[in-house]
Amino acid sequence: MYNAVPNKASYLSAGETVARAVNSGITVLELEPKSVLDYGCGHGRVTRWLRHYWPNAEFGVADITPDQIAFCASEFRAEPFLIDRPAAEIELPRQYDLIWLGSIFTHLDESSWHTLFNRLETFVAPGGVLCFSFEGRTVYKTFEDGNLWGIQEKDMDGTKEMLAQYEKSGFGFLQQAETKLGIWG
Repeated sequence: MYNAVPNKASYLSAGETVARAVNSGITVLELEPKSVLDYGCGHGRVTRWLRHYWPNAEFGVADITPDQIAFCASEFRAEPFLIDRPAAEIELPRQYDLIWLGSIFTHLDESSWHTLFNRLETFVAPGGVLCFSFEGRTVYKTFEDGNLWGIQEKDMDGTKEMLAQYEKSGFGFLQQAETKLGIWG
């Protein structure tokens, strides 16, 4: 993500904005998380800010890339978990008061989306929160207006199919060579 933004300030600002939104929701719920998991932590763009809001909480960080979770474990005093199996088989050693996923669901088809959600829900402590972001109606409108976020011409048929799926069911997904993109209503 660091390489996808113009500069370090943008990178840090994006992480802070997300963590502030998560904190606002947690505050409304009157929850004081004693344990937090950043699922899909990357190099900690959001983790660093979650740690700021809950400095005494026990943290876990999970990702598919060993060097990213090692960095976050060291930098943010967190227990690392490598995501190296299908969602239905994920095992975590504990439940968490807060599990955060930043746009992970955006990269999953509908079946995988439900599988991951249901699996992670089992690791939410009683009274805890599973908090996540994903692409939705705004992306549909953006695509509909002709801004296709640099999707290659060769993927236009797939993009049109994804939009048609969304119109029909409220869920659209496009498998691309480099990434996956989904929208939900």
